[in-house]
Amino acid sequence: MNDDVVRIVPCEDQSAEEVAEVLSQAAAEQGLQEEVVVDGEEVIAPRGLMSGASPVVGAGFPPPPQRPTDGSSTNGQLYRLQGPIALG
Repeated sequence: MNDDVVRIVPCEDQSAEEVAEVLSQAAAEQGLQEEVVVDGEEVIAPRGLMSGASPVVGAGFPPPPQRPTDGSSTNGQLYRLQGPIALG
């Protein structure tokens, strides 16, 4: 996987499409060129959104890295949202 992107798993209360829309708007506000895309139940987004300087608000954003359940390594690129997010 590209080191410039992260995979984000939405919380149960928000769809991947909703998360992608929020992150797309945040990326545009930050001038990030990378595209935010939905990949199944995950959202692929620019790593720059995880800096804490993005205009995204929500429960614990940016979230801590998630460890995969199969024991493989994601190199800190998989994140699970604890709650819904929105633009701040």
